[in-house]
Amino acid sequence: MNFLPPAAFAEEAARIHFLHAMKSKQEGDLLEAERLLQRAINLEPQNPDLYFELGNLHIERGRIEAARLELGQAVMIAPAHLPAHYNLGLVNRELGLMSEARDEFRKVLE
Repeated sequence: MNFLPPAAFAEEAARIHFLHAMKSKQEGDLLEAERLLQRAINLEPQNPDLYFELGNLHIERGRIEAARLELGQAVMIAPAHLPAHYNLGLVNRELGLMSEARDEFRKVLE
């Protein structure tokens, strides 16, 4: 019998939580989507896409400060994650942080 090594198991479990989160989001169950994304992040904390999606979910729920934290985490893990920089720029602009917003938009254009 073949078993997945712990790291591969965590990655696969995170992927499953992510897929279920996207389904919940599509169905309008944003609380469940958030719960599942948090579980995925707990399993795979170095995956910037999970923070990106959680940040986007916070934007949809009007939780701009929370979105800023999650998107910031995404770009800290993956500085080349252009969609996260762009959305972080939008969030910063929404919060009136114009200098920070410009910095994020410049990173997208570089």
